[in-house]
Amino acid sequence: MIRRDYIQRLVEQAAASLKKIVGLRQEKKHEEAYQVLQAALRELINLDAKLVLALAARDLRDLLSIDPSQAAGKGLVTADLLAEYAATLADRGETEQAGELRLKAAELYRWVATLPGGKTAVEASGPAKSCL
Repeated sequence: MIRRDYIQRLVEQAAASLKKIVGLRQEKKHEEAYQVLQAALRELINLDAKLVLALAARDLRDLLSIDPSQAAGKGLVTADLLAEYAATLADRGETEQAGELRLKAAELYRWVATLPGGKTAVEASGPAKSCL
């Protein structure tokens, strides 16, 4: 029950961050969207955004798997944030970097779907639809 509560809280907090990023994207405030991404990754996943952006998906999976009970939640949240940030980059015309982030997010979604309860979470994710 504690694990489920943790994941639910994590997803709810991520949804609030995603909503902010979407709003900032619509207002063309791309730098502010990146700042929200940074804050969300730091607060929710305890990782620096520059590290998350620089790591290969498999290395990011390894980091997110350190605590297996939190892997699905952290993986889903990270993938959602990366997918939404990829859309922000695409809006700015940075299509190459946006494509790379979409691929990283897609790989994370595929990995999360293999974890217990992960398939249902990925199917319910709005940002996942843009990557898979």
